[in-house]
Amino acid sequence: MEGNDFCTALTIARNNAGLSKAQLARRIPCSPGLITKWEQGKHLPSWDNVARLDEVLGTRNHLVHLWQVAMTGSLLKPWEDSIPELEQGSHTIELGSPWVIPGLLQCPSYMALMLREGRFPETEVEIKREVSTRSGRYDALAKNGSPWVTAVFPLGALACLPDDVRRDQVEHLLKMISGGRVEAHLIPDRTVIGLVSPMSVFRLRDGRVVTASEHNRGVVIHSDPTGVERMTTRFTRVLGSALPPRESVVKMKEMMA
Repeated sequence: MEGNDFCTALTIARNNAGLSKAQLARRIPCSPGLITKWEQGKHLPSWDNVARLDEVLGTRNHLVHLWQVAMTGSLLKPWEDSIPELEQGSHTIELGSPWVIPGLLQCPSYMALMLREGRFPETEVEIKREVSTRSGRYDALAKNGSPWVTAVFPLGALACLPDDVRRDQVEHLLKMISGGRVEAHLIPDRTVIGLVSPMSVFRLRDGRVVTASEHNRGVVIHSDPTGVERMTTRFTRVLGSALPPRESVVKMKEMMA
Protein backbone atom coordinates (compact mmCIF):
# COMPACT_ATOMS: atom_id res chain seq x y z
CA MET A 1 0.00 0.00 0.00
CA GLU A 2 1.41 3.38 -0.99
CA GLY A 3 1.40 6.78 0.65
CA ASN A 4 -1.31 7.88 -1.80
CA ASP A 5 -3.78 5.70 0.11
CA PHE A 6 -3.13 7.73 3.24
CA CYS A 7 -3.42 11.00 1.30
CA THR A 8 -6.69 9.97 -0.33
CA ALA A 9 -8.13 8.77 2.98
CA LEU A 10 -7.15 12.04 4.66
CA THR A 11 -8.91 14.09 1.97
CA ILE A 12 -12.05 11.94 2.18
CA ALA A 13 -12.10 12.08 5.99
CA ARG A 14 -11.71 15.88 5.99
CA ASN A 15 -14.52 16.30 3.45
CA ASN A 16 -16.77 13.89 5.37
CA ALA A 17 -16.16 15.95 8.51
CA GLY A 18 -17.20 19.08 6.63
CA LEU A 19 -13.93 20.87 7.35
CA SER A 20 -11.92 23.11 5.09
CA LYS A 21 -8.14 22.81 5.10
CA ALA A 22 -7.92 25.99 7.16
CA GLN A 23 -10.43 24.70 9.73
CA LEU A 24 -8.62 21.38 10.06
CA ALA A 25 -5.26 23.12 10.33
CA ARG A 26 -6.50 25.17 13.30
CA ARG A 27 -7.48 21.99 15.15
CA ILE A 28 -4.17 20.14 14.68
CA PRO A 29 -2.62 22.87 14.88
CA CYS A 30 -0.54 23.47 11.77
CA SER A 31 -0.63 25.58 8.60
CA PRO A 32 -3.23 25.03 5.84
CA GLY A 33 -0.31 24.65 3.43
CA LEU A 34 0.90 21.61 5.37
CA ILE A 35 -2.55 20.01 5.09
CA THR A 36 -2.32 20.55 1.33
CA LYS A 37 1.09 18.85 1.19
CA TRP A 38 -0.23 15.87 3.17
CA GLU A 39 -3.24 15.46 0.90
CA GLN A 40 -1.16 15.79 -2.25
CA GLY A 41 1.36 13.23 -1.06
CA LYS A 42 4.25 15.67 -1.05
CA HIS A 43 4.92 15.04 2.62
CA LEU A 44 3.72 12.67 5.37
CA PRO A 45 2.80 14.01 8.81
CA SER A 46 4.73 13.16 11.96
CA TRP A 47 3.36 10.55 14.37
CA ASP A 48 1.97 13.23 16.68
CA ASN A 49 0.18 14.96 13.82
CA VAL A 50 -1.31 11.79 12.34
CA ALA A 51 -2.60 10.78 15.78
CA ARG A 52 -4.20 14.21 16.10
CA LEU A 53 -5.69 13.96 12.59
CA ASP A 54 -7.20 10.60 13.46
CA GLU A 55 -8.71 12.02 16.65
CA VAL A 56 -10.09 15.21 15.07
CA LEU A 57 -11.55 13.44 12.03
CA GLY A 58 -12.90 10.48 14.02
CA THR A 59 -11.39 7.81 11.77
CA ARG A 60 -10.85 5.31 14.60
CA ASN A 61 -7.21 4.53 13.83
CA HIS A 62 -7.82 4.14 10.07
CA LEU A 63 -5.55 7.08 9.23
CA VAL A 64 -2.96 5.83 11.71
CA HIS A 65 -2.93 2.39 10.05
CA LEU A 66 -2.56 3.82 6.54
CA TRP A 67 0.19 6.14 7.74
CA GLN A 68 2.00 3.19 9.34
CA VAL A 69 1.92 1.27 6.04
CA ALA A 70 3.03 4.33 4.07
CA MET A 71 5.97 4.88 6.41
CA THR A 72 7.13 1.27 6.88
CA GLY A 73 5.31 -0.97 4.41
CA SER A 74 3.74 -2.88 7.31
CA LEU A 75 0.75 -2.59 9.62
CA LEU A 76 2.96 -3.66 12.51
CA LYS A 77 5.14 -1.53 14.70
CA PRO A 78 8.58 -3.16 15.07
CA TRP A 79 7.93 -4.31 18.65
CA GLU A 80 4.71 -6.08 17.65
CA ASP A 81 6.33 -8.49 15.18
CA SER A 82 5.87 -11.60 17.33
CA ILE A 83 3.07 -14.08 17.98
CA PRO A 84 2.87 -13.51 21.78
CA GLU A 85 2.52 -9.74 21.25
CA LEU A 86 -0.18 -10.31 18.64
CA GLU A 87 -2.06 -12.72 20.91
CA GLN A 88 -1.95 -10.21 23.77
CA GLY A 89 -3.29 -7.44 21.54
CA SER A 90 -6.14 -9.43 19.97
CA HIS A 91 -9.84 -9.40 20.75
CA THR A 92 -10.38 -12.31 18.33
CA ILE A 93 -8.01 -15.04 17.14
CA GLU A 94 -8.87 -17.39 14.28
CA LEU A 95 -6.76 -20.55 13.95
CA GLY A 96 -6.74 -22.96 11.02
CA SER A 97 -4.68 -26.12 10.65
CA PRO A 98 -4.66 -28.85 7.98
CA TRP A 99 -3.23 -31.56 10.24
CA VAL A 100 -2.65 -30.65 13.93
CA ILE A 101 -4.43 -29.05 16.87
CA PRO A 102 -3.54 -25.32 16.86
CA GLY A 103 -0.79 -24.60 19.39
CA LEU A 104 -2.83 -22.22 21.54
CA LEU A 105 -5.32 -25.03 22.26
CA GLN A 106 -2.90 -27.91 22.83
CA CYS A 107 -2.84 -29.75 26.16
CA PRO A 108 0.56 -30.60 27.71
CA SER A 109 0.57 -34.30 26.74
CA TYR A 110 -0.32 -33.45 23.12
CA MET A 111 2.38 -30.78 23.07
CA ALA A 112 4.97 -33.24 24.35
CA LEU A 113 3.96 -35.79 21.71
CA MET A 114 4.34 -33.24 18.92
CA LEU A 115 7.71 -32.10 20.22
CA ARG A 116 9.00 -35.67 20.44
CA GLU A 117 7.92 -36.30 16.87
CA GLY A 118 9.23 -33.04 15.46
CA ARG A 119 12.23 -32.08 17.58
CA PHE A 120 14.29 -35.29 17.91
CA PRO A 121 16.99 -35.70 19.26
CA GLU A 122 16.24 -33.23 22.07
CA THR A 123 16.13 -34.73 25.56
CA GLU A 124 13.03 -35.33 27.66
CA VAL A 125 14.20 -32.64 30.08
CA GLU A 126 14.31 -30.09 27.25
CA ILE A 127 10.92 -31.19 25.96
CA LYS A 128 9.35 -30.88 29.43
CA ARG A 129 10.86 -27.42 29.81
CA GLU A 130 9.40 -26.35 26.44
CA VAL A 131 5.98 -27.77 27.31
CA SER A 132 6.02 -25.87 30.60
CA THR A 133 6.81 -22.65 28.76
CA ARG A 134 4.13 -23.08 26.11
CA SER A 135 1.26 -24.69 27.99
CA GLY A 136 0.22 -21.61 29.92
CA ARG A 137 -0.31 -19.35 26.91
CA TYR A 138 -4.11 -19.34 26.89
CA ASP A 139 -4.35 -19.05 30.69
CA ALA A 140 -2.05 -16.02 30.54
CA LEU A 141 -4.29 -14.43 27.92
CA ALA A 142 -7.36 -15.18 30.03
CA LYS A 143 -5.95 -13.17 32.93
CA ASN A 144 -5.91 -10.09 30.71
CA GLY A 145 -9.35 -10.71 29.20
CA SER A 146 -9.69 -13.82 27.06
CA PRO A 147 -9.81 -13.21 23.32
CA TRP A 148 -12.50 -14.98 21.31
CA VAL A 149 -10.89 -17.98 19.63
CA THR A 150 -12.24 -19.86 16.61
CA ALA A 151 -10.24 -22.96 15.72
CA VAL A 152 -10.61 -25.14 12.62
CA PHE A 153 -8.75 -28.44 12.33
CA PRO A 154 -9.33 -31.98 11.02
CA LEU A 155 -11.21 -34.63 12.96
CA GLY A 156 -8.25 -36.89 12.19
CA ALA A 157 -5.96 -34.67 14.26
CA LEU A 158 -7.73 -36.14 17.30
CA ALA A 159 -8.69 -39.57 15.99
CA CYS A 160 -5.12 -40.57 15.16
CA LEU A 161 -3.75 -39.96 18.66
CA PRO A 162 -2.82 -42.56 21.26
CA ASP A 163 -5.81 -43.16 23.55
CA ASP A 164 -4.37 -41.39 26.59
CA VAL A 165 -3.27 -38.31 24.65
CA ARG A 166 -6.57 -38.14 22.76
CA ARG A 167 -8.51 -38.23 26.03
CA ASP A 168 -6.34 -35.48 27.53
CA GLN A 169 -6.67 -33.30 24.44
CA VAL A 170 -10.44 -33.73 24.10
CA GLU A 171 -10.97 -32.96 27.80
CA HIS A 172 -8.77 -29.90 27.41
CA LEU A 173 -10.73 -28.66 24.40
CA LEU A 174 -14.11 -29.28 26.02
CA LYS A 175 -13.04 -27.37 29.12
CA MET A 176 -11.91 -24.41 27.01
CA ILE A 177 -15.12 -24.50 24.98
CA SER A 178 -17.24 -24.58 28.16
CA GLY A 179 -15.66 -21.27 29.13
CA GLY A 180 -17.66 -19.65 26.33
CA ARG A 181 -14.78 -17.93 24.53
CA VAL A 182 -13.54 -20.80 22.36
CA GLU A 183 -15.21 -22.48 19.38
CA ALA A 184 -13.85 -25.58 17.64
CA HIS A 185 -14.89 -26.60 14.13
CA LEU A 186 -13.81 -30.09 13.10
CA ILE A 187 -13.13 -30.75 9.43
CA PRO A 188 -14.67 -34.11 8.46
CA ASP A 189 -12.51 -36.87 7.01
CA ARG A 190 -12.01 -36.89 3.24
CA THR A 191 -12.67 -33.18 2.98
CA VAL A 192 -10.47 -31.26 0.56
CA ILE A 193 -9.23 -28.00 2.07
CA GLY A 194 -7.00 -25.34 0.52
CA LEU A 195 -4.68 -25.04 3.49
CA VAL A 196 -1.12 -26.40 3.38
CA SER A 197 0.19 -25.09 6.71
CA PRO A 198 -1.19 -23.84 10.05
CA MET A 199 -2.36 -20.24 9.95
CA SER A 200 -3.62 -17.60 12.36
CA VAL A 201 -5.70 -14.46 11.98
CA PHE A 202 -5.27 -11.85 14.70
CA ARG A 203 -7.99 -9.20 14.93
CA LEU A 204 -6.39 -6.59 17.13
CA ARG A 205 -8.20 -4.37 19.60
CA ASP A 206 -7.25 -1.24 17.66
CA GLY A 207 -8.95 -2.50 14.48
CA ARG A 208 -5.97 -3.90 12.60
CA VAL A 209 -5.91 -7.43 11.17
CA VAL A 210 -2.64 -9.38 10.97
CA THR A 211 -2.16 -12.97 9.80
CA ALA A 212 0.59 -15.55 10.27
CA SER A 213 1.45 -18.91 8.72
CA GLU A 214 3.77 -21.64 9.99
CA HIS A 215 6.47 -23.22 7.84
CA ASN A 216 9.53 -25.42 8.34
CA ARG A 217 11.71 -22.34 8.83
CA GLY A 218 9.39 -20.75 11.36
CA VAL A 219 6.41 -18.43 11.50
CA VAL A 220 5.85 -15.89 8.73
CA ILE A 221 3.81 -12.81 9.69
CA HIS A 222 1.71 -11.20 6.96
CA SER A 223 0.94 -7.60 7.82
CA ASP A 224 0.68 -6.16 4.31
CA PRO A 225 -2.93 -5.63 3.16
CA THR A 226 -2.64 -8.03 0.21
CA GLY A 227 -1.28 -10.84 2.36
CA VAL A 228 -3.89 -10.24 5.04
CA GLU A 229 -6.75 -10.34 2.55
CA ARG A 230 -5.44 -13.55 0.97
CA MET A 231 -5.06 -15.31 4.32
CA THR A 232 -8.40 -14.19 5.79
CA THR A 233 -10.17 -15.36 2.61
CA ARG A 234 -8.43 -18.73 2.94
CA PHE A 235 -9.54 -19.08 6.56
CA THR A 236 -13.14 -18.27 5.63
CA ARG A 237 -13.11 -20.99 2.97
CA VAL A 238 -11.66 -23.56 5.37
CA LEU A 239 -14.26 -22.64 8.00
CA GLY A 240 -16.96 -23.27 5.41
CA SER A 241 -15.74 -26.87 5.02
CA ALA A 242 -15.94 -27.63 8.75
CA LEU A 243 -18.70 -28.81 11.10
CA PRO A 244 -20.60 -26.30 13.26
CA PRO A 245 -19.41 -25.99 16.90
CA ARG A 246 -22.24 -28.08 18.39
CA GLU A 247 -21.67 -30.99 16.00
CA SER A 248 -17.94 -30.73 16.60
CA VAL A 249 -18.47 -31.04 20.36
CA VAL A 250 -20.64 -34.13 19.81
CA LYS A 251 -17.87 -35.71 17.73
CA MET A 252 -15.30 -34.98 20.44
CA LYS A 253 -17.51 -36.45 23.19
CA GLU A 254 -17.95 -39.60 21.10
CA MET A 255 -14.18 -40.06 21.21
CA MET A 256 -14.35 -40.16 25.02
CA ALA A 257 -16.78 -43.09 25.05
